[in-house]
Amino acid sequence: FYLNDTITFNPQWQLNLGARVDDYSISRTTTAAGSTTFSRDDVMFNWNAGVVWKPRENGSIYLSYATSPEQNTAFELGTKWQFGDFMATAAVFQTDKTNARETSGGGSTPLVITDTGEYRIRGIELGMAGKMTEKLSVSGGLTWMDSEVLNSSNPNNIGADFANIAHEQFNLLARYEYDDKWSFGG
Repeated sequence: FYLNDTITFNPQWQLNLGARVDDYSISRTTTAAGSTTFSRDDVMFNWNAGVVWKPRENGSIYLSYATSPEQNTAFELGTKWQFGDFMATAAVFQTDKTNARETSGGGSTPLVITDTGEYRIRGIELGMAGKMTEKLSVSGGLTWMDSEVLNSSNPNNIGADFANIAHEQFNLLARYEYDDKWSFGG
């Protein structure tokens, strides 16, 4: 269940509010050497809030805060500007994750999944999209992120970069509209 609302105070100021409830249940039975049942039931409440300031008709600056499962908190400060058929965006952000699931144990200790991880990701994102000509449109972006493992069941992981994350990302898509029926892009 989720609920979102935007409250407009005047043409320059808005407040965005949202709440979400997730009900999560899982159970698993293994019978290889004996019957063992694992089960878990969670009800998770998350929320978000943001304020938007529109100093001009073609631009806005926003600040937002949000939570999500595994006890994530995210802050973002950004801006969006429209120049005719072209839009530019920029944002700085930080996401902190506590109670993150990680594999613990090994060697003579059995491997288990624990919620002992704590991570932080900070970044900058730049984006653009729009028509360059009547027939050619482009969209793309750059993202730079810095990540750090703040706490872990494995002390050797503390201070390391977060695994499986692209710390630098770039994307660009161009689309050429040949006629009413055909367009090409890549």
